Amino acid sequence: MQRRQPGVCRGGNPAVCTASDQCHLAGTCDPVTGTCSNPPKADGSLCNDANACTRSDVCEAGVCRGSDPVACTPSDQCHDAGTCDPLTGTCTNPAKTDGAACDDGAFCTVGDICTGGVCGGTPRDCGAAGDQCNDGVCNEAANRCERAPVHDGTPCGDGDLCTQTDTCRAGLCVGIPIICTARDQCHGVGVCDPTTGSCTSPAADGIACDDGQFCTVDDTCRRGVCRGTARDCSALLDACNGAVCDEAAAQCERAPKRNGTLCDDGNACTRTDTCQDGACQGSTPVLCAATDQCHEAGTCDPHTGTCSNPTQPDGSLCNDGDDCTRRDTCEAGACLGGDPVVCTAPDACHEAGSCDPASGACTTLPVPNGTPCEDGSRCSVNDQCVAGACVAGAPTDCDDGNPCTEDSCDAIAGCQHRALADRSGCDDGDACTGTDRCQAGVCTGSNPVVCTAPDQCHEAGVCDPATGACSQPPRPDGTACSDGDACTRNDICRAGTCAPGSGTVCGALDQCHAAGVCDPATGACSNPEITCDDGDPCTVDACLPAEGCAHFPASGFSSITCVFGAHGELGVCPGESVPAALTRISGDAQRLIAQAAAAPGGRHAKILLKKAVRKLGSAARLAARAGKRQQVSPSCAGALRGLYLDGKARTETLVRALKSAP
Repeated sequence: MQRRQPGVCRGGNPAVCTASDQCHLAGTCDPVTGTCSNPPKADGSLCNDANACTRSDVCEAGVCRGSDPVACTPSDQCHDAGTCDPLTGTCTNPAKTDGAACDDGAFCTVGDICTGGVCGGTPRDCGAAGDQCNDGVCNEAANRCERAPVHDGTPCGDGDLCTQTDTCRAGLCVGIPIICTARDQCHGVGVCDPTTGSCTSPAADGIACDDGQFCTVDDTCRRGVCRGTARDCSALLDACNGAVCDEAAAQCERAPKRNGTLCDDGNACTRTDTCQDGACQGSTPVLCAATDQCHEAGTCDPHTGTCSNPTQPDGSLCNDGDDCTRRDTCEAGACLGGDPVVCTAPDACHEAGSCDPASGACTTLPVPNGTPCEDGSRCSVNDQCVAGACVAGAPTDCDDGNPCTEDSCDAIAGCQHRALADRSGCDDGDACTGTDRCQAGVCTGSNPVVCTAPDQCHEAGVCDPATGACSQPPRPDGTACSDGDACTRNDICRAGTCAPGSGTVCGALDQCHAAGVCDPATGACSNPEITCDDGDPCTVDACLPAEGCAHFPASGFSSITCVFGAHGELGVCPGESVPAALTRISGDAQRLIAQAAAAPGGRHAKILLKKAVRKLGSAARLAARAGKRQQVSPSCAGALRGLYLDGKARTETLVRALKSAP
């Protein structure tokens, strides 16, 4: 409505522009047409598309578009994924068809199937684990079939015929052993035969027993029978009586021998003794005569039956029967010869010999071969007797040890030594002389060995006359030398060896180089560079000469991509299966980040990065939910959530950096 004022047209009640919807601004009124401009809001402005099944709704070209749709997943293995209700944003949770295969996670059930949305199975058959004294039962905690003993006393069979009344005890079949006994004193207890269940009855041999007879003693078992040996009644025996055992009277008795039976009356001076009515009577007495020319007749001793045999008086004449003795007489009952014949040896190779008792003549026998003798020549030694003759031994050694004399032997004078001509070759026994010659019968050496030092830590030394080798003693410890190693200094001799002195110490050039080692050929130190790689792809590694290794955080898009490139879902959850929804959302976020990195303008890059932020936030929430639903382990769920939140925080940092950039 316009009001008229004098000379001026002034407008009133201006048009008020309002936003046509949530993705447009109020705009301004066009004074020419009176219409509002109705401009769209900036892309990425938050809005609500009225669909509860989408999240992260933003305006794009004036239209509210939803993204990040709710992903419905099965609540468990007996439910299907379901669909999202756009009014509430909640997922349906339909049960799978009864009979669908599943796993209730219990070892003690098998054939698990879904029934009314619940997974269950039939009990596992553990009968194979049992036996007659154990039932087979399932142990859920140990994930195995085990034995459970039946009640003690349950009848069983242990398979051993040598046990009886077999019963179960603590899961084992135990029988009472059959006890075998001996049937008599000449049979052993025996053992039970496990194949028949009967006891053996082994016959005993050699063990003591009693056959109940008086006239047997030392009874022993023989092949299972008790047998003894006849009782010894010999204590009642004598020359004219036998001895018998009377079983009825249980005693030993005498039985007289037949008259005329030979016996011994105890008098050694009677002969032809015989029994008469159980008594021994002697006859035919012993007559004593002189035994030889130096004894008289004597008398008989009734205890021994020997004659006393007294000797003739000493000095009585006799003949000893030996022609090598003369003037024989009796001495203490023996005929002894006197004035014996003496035999002598004729030479060194014969023995003295002996007298022949039959003839009284002396024999002359040669000494044993090899007996030492002397043949009368000075040119032989160790002469020996052979078949009664002295034979020359080895030639006399006339070597005087002088190489400048000619040695010979004379049978009478002995060894002779004639001097050789001067300058004849010889050996003076000194290995340190090179040219030896005879001079006036003496071997003289010349051209001596000259000793030199073999190295810097030995002296020349002196020549050893026995070997011709130089002694070459080591120089005193501490003598200066060179070991040929440019990396050592002040080398000195020790025990004949050049020992290295102090070594060159190679220090590091700076913080970016290692200490290095010395080159023994040149004495120069190496200068190797150090490695600063910390193994973290989210840092930029460098070496500062004054400080050493430095690790700067990655910047720009590299600070984000390094998180997923270095780890990823498989890296943080090794050996586990990550739900596909997580890897899909994470992959979408990584593609958005890659597109932002390639975007030509900062504005479009920021839009893509913000979408990636929302994707990563959703992934973090889904990771936590997967852990609660036991789709992954708690540690995996925490690692995945940390991965996504780290990527989200890095992406948000990059968005802020892009906003502040000109």
